[in-house]
Amino acid sequence: MGLVRMGLMAVALCVTAVSFSVAPSSASAQTTADDEARALFEAGRLAFSRGRYEQALGNFQEAYELSQRPALLYNIGTTFDRLRRDQEAIDAFEQFLEAQPESDLVPEVQERVRILRENQRPDLSPEAVAAASGTDTQTGTPTQPAERDNRIVKKWWFWTIIGVVVVGAAVGIGVGASGGGQQGPLPYDANTFTVEL
Repeated sequence: MGLVRMGLMAVALCVTAVSFSVAPSSASAQTTADDEARALFEAGRLAFSRGRYEQALGNFQEAYELSQRPALLYNIGTTFDRLRRDQEAIDAFEQFLEAQPESDLVPEVQERVRILRENQRPDLSPEAVAAASGTDTQTGTPTQPAERDNRIVKKWWFWTIIGVVVVGAAVGIGVGASGGGQQGPLPYDANTFTVEL
């Protein structure tokens, strides 16, 4: 499965590269933007191949802003996926599907979106964590009054009672195991002489 996915990604990167090379350029300003977008795409492809996903993402996004080539949305989605930014990957993949409904990559992208939705990891960005915890990201103060946790397992006296019960049970088991009575002969008693005076 991994080799198939890597192969499809290589095809997508080649499709993106080809779309840059056959792009019509009517004006020199457009040519300059295409050249810059092509250079950013190549830099992104190199960064991606070296595992520098943040850098690759920035390059692919800038290339897309300049060229508006939908094939770059696949690269952006794949890079977001590698960065474990599920919702952003889903968004980029859905934009790709909308812009390129006839692409050979559609079945793979649809399956990837399905998997991402089923296994969506929580957003651990500082903003999302602050929102989930009810904290203002600017000031660090709670945005809602804190509720008091009155569960019994949060009380100090509950755990003190549990500790006393456990220690008492251990002592009781220890005393019970010792028999409390007379011990039988020791292994060396048979070889011992009793000396009477």
